[in-house]
Amino acid sequence: FSVGVLGDDDGETVVRFRPGIPLALRESLPKPFIVEWGFRSVNAKGLPAADELSESEDFGSELCGSIEGQGDALLAFIATGNSVREWYFYCKDPVQLQERLNSLVLGKALPIELHSGHDPAWCAYHDFTSAFASDA
Repeated sequence: FSVGVLGDDDGETVVRFRPGIPLALRESLPKPFIVEWGFRSVNAKGLPAADELSESEDFGSELCGSIEGQGDALLAFIATGNSVREWYFYCKDPVQLQERLNSLVLGKALPIELHSGHDPAWCAYHDFTSAFASDA
C-alpha cells in the first residue's frame, strides 16, 4: 500500500491505497462495497483519537480477512478523515460481501454503515488517488 494525505478547509484525509492495480483485475470487479466507520471523537483536522483509531484498525484487519479471503473482492483503498474511516472494496457481488460482513459483526454494536453501487471505471478509486499520480 502507498499512503498520502489530502487536505482542504474541512481537515485532512489520510489515504492508503494499492497502486498499479492491473486493468484486467479492475474490469473483473466493477462494484464498490464501502464500509464506513463513524468516529465519535475527532481532532480539529477531522482525524480520530488514538483509542478509536486502534479500534477501527482492529476491525479493519478482521474485515479485510473476511472480505478478501475468497478472491472475489479487493481492498482498493482506505480513506480516514472528516470523522470517518472508509474501506473501499471492489467486487463482483456486494450481496455476498454483505453476508460475510454480517457474520463478522453479528452481536457487535459497531458504528458502521454500508454502501454499494456500480463503478466499472473505478471513479472513486481514481478520485482519491489522482493526487498521487506517480503511485496510482
